[in-house]
Formats: sequence, structure tokens, C-alpha cells
Amino acid sequence: MIRLEYDVTPADFEAFNLHIAYQPRLRAQRRRQAIAILIFFPIVVMTIGLLFPPPKGGPDLIWYLAAQLGFGLVVAVAMILFSHLAFRRRLRAQVRTMLGRNPRESFLGKQQLEVGPEGVTIDSPLLRATYRWPAVVGAEETEAHLFIMLGEVYGIIVPKRGQDAAALAALRSTVAASARASEQQGAGG
Repeated sequence: MIRLEYDVTPADFEAFNLHIAYQPRLRAQRRRQAIAILIFFPIVVMTIGLLFPPPKGGPDLIWYLAAQLGFGLVVAVAMILFSHLAFRRRLRAQVRTMLGRNPRESFLGKQQLEVGPEGVTIDSPLLRATYRWPAVVGAEETEAHLFIMLGEVYGIIVPKRGQDAAALAALRSTVAASARASEQQGAGG
């Protein structure tokens, strides 16, 4: 049995959300949204240009629409760049809003993690939850955290700070082996 004790802070919760937000599937979704903006925004600008044609004696319609298209592309690229640059800041602000000024969520604070033959158990002053091995899909890791994933966007946050390297290695390998076994059982059954 593996036992770890640690303290989950709002910064750990923020790190988990940032980790999830930068997964390949969600990055691809944001990329598709950017492409849609790049395609449709200039079309909208050109359509508006057709509704308000150039004044008599002004530029030819082709040049006028080309200018509208160029303007639409420049604005679309600026919107995409701003969105990309502001993404991390917006996500952090959303996490802080979710937690509020004085977070008392059950997933924050002192926690004890136990890993045994039945699965993973989290024990804290506010809750006790056991996730059986079929619920565990694997482990993902950053420099500062080990996340025991219970799906694509849900997981148990395990900060590495103050933890024994051997205990973390045992946790990592146990979760990986159990997730593989559960996956093979699910594929076979």
C-alpha cells in the first residue's frame, strides 16, 4: 500500500486546470476555432462591404472588396493573437473566480492518498472518496505535480513538493499498471 500526505493549494488546482487546457485535444479545438475566425470574419466584413458599396467616383468594386478582405484578415489575425496571448490569463482568472476569495472546497487543503488493491482513496477533513481501478485512466505528470486521471478532464492532484521520490515512482508505476490492466479487462470483456 502506498500512502502520501500533502496539501493541495489553489495554485495546485490552477496548475491542474492549465495542464488540462493544454492537452492536444483541447489545443486542436482552439486551433479549429482560430481557423474558423480566419475564414468567416473576412467573409462577414466583405458581405458588409457589399451591403454598403463604394460611393460614386470611388474605388472599383473589386479593389473595394479586396480592401475589405484585407481589413477582415488583419482584424481576424489580431483577434486570434490577442485570444492566444490572453488565454492563460483568462483561464487563471476563471479558476480564481471558481474558487472565490476564501476557498473551502473539499479538494483543497490537507489530504491523504492511499493506493491499494481496490483503487485510490483520498481522505481529507471534508471527504473520503475511493476510486476503484476501472475509474483510473492513467497518470499525467508535470514538473511539480502528478495527476491521477479519472477521465479526460478530471483527476486527483498530487503535488510533488515534499514527497519522497521513491514513493512518487511507486505511485506512478502502480497507477500506470492498474490503468493498463483495467483497459485490457475492458477491451477483453
